[in-house]
Amino acid sequence: MGVAPRTFQLYCDGERQDPPGGVTITAMVPPEWTEIADGGGVRFAMPAAGGRGAAIALVRCHGEDDRERLDWVLAQQFGSDLAASVRTERSGGRLWVVHRRPTGHVHARLYVPAPPITGMLFAVVVLGPAQSAHLTEIEPVLESVRLA
Repeated sequence: MGVAPRTFQLYCDGERQDPPGGVTITAMVPPEWTEIADGGGVRFAMPAAGGRGAAIALVRCHGEDDRERLDWVLAQQFGSDLAASVRTERSGGRLWVVHRRPTGHVHARLYVPAPPITGMLFAVVVLGPAQSAHLTEIEPVLESVRLA
């Protein structure tokens, strides 16, 4: 089956609906991925990856510009694992980061500058050793995430 575009309204804080009106994002998601959207983000269950899921969310970041905000969020979300991660620059200030642990676990994130919130939109997946081979199938879906 092919992928289909899906649209989501996300907030930095779903409970307070911050920012007012939210931020509209789109992603090309396979039809077999089921979603749970709560305003604060969207999570997906992926049958091929043993039910493990990907997620998309917004985060406000410290920093004067996109580069400083990206550096800040990378330090917050990867910590000491950042040094061993592989980073790939993508167009539009986007960054793909993959950390493979010696145990076989994979932690991958795509970061997209999100000026409406002075922060980042990010798509993330964490896979166990038995599911890590599915990253090649998941990466194009996460790469399709866009601010609308």
